[in-house]
Amino acid sequence: MPLPSDAQAIDETSAVTALLLATAKGDRGAFEALYRAAAPTLYSVCLRLARDRDRAADLLQDVFVRIWQKAPLFDPTRGSAFAWMVVLTRNHVLSLLDKPVGATMSLDDDAVLAAVDVRLAHQPDPGLALDLRRCLGLLTERSRRLVLLTYLQGLTFEELAERVGAPLGSVKSWVRRAVLKLKECLA
Repeated sequence: MPLPSDAQAIDETSAVTALLLATAKGDRGAFEALYRAAAPTLYSVCLRLARDRDRAADLLQDVFVRIWQKAPLFDPTRGSAFAWMVVLTRNHVLSLLDKPVGATMSLDDDAVLAAVDVRLAHQPDPGLALDLRRCLGLLTERSRRLVLLTYLQGLTFEELAERVGAPLGSVKSWVRRAVLKLKECLA
């Protein structure tokens, strides 16, 4: 594969700069083109920092939301569009990775009820929070804890297995059974 010439590199840099400037003005088509042009590079930054392909893909989506929001702050006189996006990506990913996963919520009954209430506060059906609280009360403590860690804190099955010190297959089965029990209760 031949290396791009200096002229091609300048053209590509100019195109990305133009796309980022158009994105700053709210141009969704430019944003889509910017995504196609920059995603491979920014994904590699996410992957290098996260060291997990699935996590890197999730982080990349967060980064592009951030780029959409912060694009008006880009100043082409201060540097290239790619450099700006790479720095934004790096800083954003590091800030997200610094947050401890799963360390933010106590799992005692009061915390469970409060977490459910907060998550369901904007639901059109106010009775749903009461029903869900009742149904969560029917689960064993372990099942309730696993469901909450999965759905409220976003832990993966692998993270759950590590956290509770159980085999991955068991954790998957426990969560599946708990969710089925909740569905039955809520039906």
